[in-house]
Amino acid sequence: MPTTVYTLLCQTDRTGHVLAVFTDRAQAAEVARANAATHAERLRRQDEKTFKAPIADDVYQVHVEDLGSNLTVFIRHRFLDEAETYRWLVDSFELVPHRQ
Repeated sequence: MPTTVYTLLCQTDRTGHVLAVFTDRAQAAEVARANAATHAERLRRQDEKTFKAPIADDVYQVHVEDLGSNLTVFIRHRFLDEAETYRWLVDSFELVPHRQ
């Protein structure tokens, strides 16, 4: 009997790697959102250091695109309306046991 698993990948325009494998899609999606939120906060703090001024908490917004079996989570700059290069992808795969 096949088992469905969900991989969480972190992808940029240059690289990509698997962060984790889950049996629960909702858990994979929540971890993807949490990773994106952490990265958005890191970007906001970096901006504060660069501009030496406070930056609004919501300047980097986490967006989720649910495409059925796949999910994409990304960060968008609120004022520039540009997506950040990091994306977190949740993809489903079926594992089929090998029978002898």
